Amino acid sequence: MKKKTDTKAKDNKLISDYQSQADALSKSHCVIEFELDGTIIDANANFLSLMGYTLKEVCGKHHGIFFESSFASSTEYQQLWKKISQGELNADECKQLDKKGNEIWLQIFYSLIEDEEGNSVRILALSKNITEIKTNQLAEVAEHKVLIDMLNMTSIISHSDLTGRITEINEKYIEVSQYSREELIGSPHSITRHPDMPKALFKQVWNTIGHGKIFRGVIKNRSKDGEPYYVDAVIAPIMGNKGKPKKYIGVRYEITELEIERQNIRGILAAIDASNAYIEFDTNGNVLMANKNFLQLLGYQAEEIVGKHHRIFVEPETTNSQDYAQFWKDLNMGKNKNDTFKRVTKSGGEIWIHGVYTPVLDEMGQVTKIVKIATDITAQTLKNIDYQNYVKGYSKFISDVANGDLRQRVDTNNNDELSLIGNNLNTMVEGLTGITNQIDEASSTLLGTFSQIHAAVNTQASAASQQAAAVSEITSTLEEVRATSAQNLDKAKQLGKVAEKARFEGDHGQKVLSQTISSMEVIRGQVENIAQTILALSEQTQQIREITEVVSSIAQQSKMLALNASIEAAKAGEAGKGFAVVAAEVKELAIQSQQSTVQVQKILQDVQRAADCAVMATEEGNKRVDDGVSLVEKSGEMMTQLSEVINETVHASKQIVAAVQQEVVGIDQVAISMSEINKVTSQFVNNTQETKEAATNMGKVAEQLKESVSIYKT
Repeated sequence: MKKKTDTKAKDNKLISDYQSQADALSKSHCVIEFELDGTIIDANANFLSLMGYTLKEVCGKHHGIFFESSFASSTEYQQLWKKISQGELNADECKQLDKKGNEIWLQIFYSLIEDEEGNSVRILALSKNITEIKTNQLAEVAEHKVLIDMLNMTSIISHSDLTGRITEINEKYIEVSQYSREELIGSPHSITRHPDMPKALFKQVWNTIGHGKIFRGVIKNRSKDGEPYYVDAVIAPIMGNKGKPKKYIGVRYEITELEIERQNIRGILAAIDASNAYIEFDTNGNVLMANKNFLQLLGYQAEEIVGKHHRIFVEPETTNSQDYAQFWKDLNMGKNKNDTFKRVTKSGGEIWIHGVYTPVLDEMGQVTKIVKIATDITAQTLKNIDYQNYVKGYSKFISDVANGDLRQRVDTNNNDELSLIGNNLNTMVEGLTGITNQIDEASSTLLGTFSQIHAAVNTQASAASQQAAAVSEITSTLEEVRATSAQNLDKAKQLGKVAEKARFEGDHGQKVLSQTISSMEVIRGQVENIAQTILALSEQTQQIREITEVVSSIAQQSKMLALNASIEAAKAGEAGKGFAVVAAEVKELAIQSQQSTVQVQKILQDVQRAADCAVMATEEGNKRVDDGVSLVEKSGEMMTQLSEVINETVHASKQIVAAVQQEVVGIDQVAISMSEINKVTSQFVNNTQETKEAATNMGKVAEQLKESVSIYKT
């Protein structure tokens, strides 16, 4: 009895211990039980609180409710649960979802619960919330991955053993070196070493990393195609347990462009240092350093100027000016200064430099120092000053010449370009002096010629006025002659009518004898009137001829005047061109006038011949009338003869009518010609007046020219 009691007691104690352990686990862990197929049987408060469910909400549901539906229905999940149900998966870390869909990371331990016969009947899962730890781990992993990705993108990375053989590389190494992975793995790093790199550098590398230190330096490598490239290399040892390196990692940054640019800059700086004066200042203007050329140019030693202010190179009156203070303010604001400057050497001498002051900026855009590059241009500047003095002298010379003083000359003692210009200026002034004298003489001559032209034009104008008056008088006379001719024509026509009537009346014989005698007396009177009219016409024609001779004489004089004017205009040269044109027009007018007078004289000759015929006809008619009267008085028998005489009288009267008509036509033609002469004469008078005005203007121009030239002193 005692033995059974002891066994039972031990069992109870064991059960009590197990229960205590289970309670402790339940308090500290999340506990959940499943059927072998994954159906939830029970869950403790910790699990339910963590996941946000109640026991009623999860009991009878499948384990898959704690996962995304896509994963819960996947083959991967089914394989996972199969391993759990078969006891193949005892522990796991997995991400599950609470009721609200939040991610919960659990560290889970799976345990199969068996019955008395050793068969698996349930699955017990003990889990612990590791969400915070896992989230931090994942963040660190993600960050580490970003760093690794950044390194792989920007850096050439390699791992090597203690002998320097490559054991691992990234893609950047392959890309830059142009070797394949197979060619690099197992090869020494010397596969990419450039022959230009000295062996001493690599000895330094191995000495540094072999003692557990990190090496950093610029190394020139060579790619597979032979092209060089530069890297900023950092090689670090990975230390083992005994404090000895067990491997090496190299991280390199390709700086080929930067290194080439740096070498170029070094070359440029070397060239500047060799050929220019170079000096550096801090932002306050104190000297930081100066090269040999600058020291030689200013006559200083380096220790004499380092730490001293820039003003030791400048005249005191300049350093005290507002411009000098603004000069340094501008430099500290990042503004460049590029100009020619006057500087003072140590011995007090003056030099001229062309300097460029350039502020040097840091990465924040702040001015850290000012550098200056200068070139000695003293000789050129002094030469420019001499040139400026010469130019000032030349400017005064040109001003004096412009003000009319042609007695000045330029000093041309120097043998340079300005002397050549001075010689040319002197030659120009001498030429201008000669031209001025010639213009003065020509002006005097032109004024004398103008007086002659003016007198000739006045004479021509007077002659033109006389010619116009004569033409007007001739025109009036022609009007009177035409009126008289018209009267004669009417009378001649009347004579013809009387003669016709006498012929018809002669047939009546003695019955009308007395009437015939009376008619004959009338005829006698009419014939006498015709004779007188014709005589008057002859006299007027003679007057017209005399007038046209006067016009012809005037035209001849005008031609001579125009010829003289043309000669004088030719003597005047360019200034007389306008007057020459006027003289040519006067000459043409005179020619036209002379041609018109010739035509009038021809017409007058025709009129004179007609008048002579008319006189002869009237004289013969008068004689016949007298004979007829005597015969009528003696005997009527003579009537037949009288009829014949009358017939002849009719015929003569017709001739008289024809002659008088021709006379009228001729006078009309003369009148038309005289009208044209009158127009031409008027035009001639106007042109003569214009010629007179042009001559007057020419005189004024000559006076102005002489006055303009008078300002020059020669």
